[in-house]
Amino acid sequence: ENGHRKKSYTTWLGMLHRCYSKKQAERNPSYVGCRVCDEWLCYETFEKWYNENYYEVQGEVVCLDKDILVRNNKIYSPNTCVFIPNSINVFISKGNLINKSSNLPIGIYIQNGKYAVQISKHNKSCWVGCYDTLEEAICSHQKAKLEHLRILINKYKEYIPNKAYDSLYNWEF
Repeated sequence: ENGHRKKSYTTWLGMLHRCYSKKQAERNPSYVGCRVCDEWLCYETFEKWYNENYYEVQGEVVCLDKDILVRNNKIYSPNTCVFIPNSINVFISKGNLINKSSNLPIGIYIQNGKYAVQISKHNKSCWVGCYDTLEEAICSHQKAKLEHLRILINKYKEYIPNKAYDSLYNWEF
């Protein structure tokens, strides 16, 4: 359009790339087995849905997400996708990762023989506490992550669709 790619087209290409690029699957194994529903293989059909569902938030990138509404979903479709602010998307996506060197959840590490917990808020590490057992540390980590997630979704409540808000409000890490 006027010599520039539309945002909807760039989003559509990115979705196809995540599902069907071998390089993407090598870089991010969570996309292995993902696919796009038949109707969204047609750009015009996807663009219509995009125009009806896309929103902007000042100072924030808004991303197409396939597994906020349906956990561990592998299909991009009108029933499974929603737009979400990038800060929420990144916060959620790092919620269950394991540190390969320590084999502990990201945000939990050993310090002076105890399990230390921190979470990331606005790209800054925030201290949660130290615990005697891994179970206590994980519980504390999850509780702190949920509290911060609720702060994030309430910050964007006027923008994000109700179905996304409800799903995120009831999120479990």
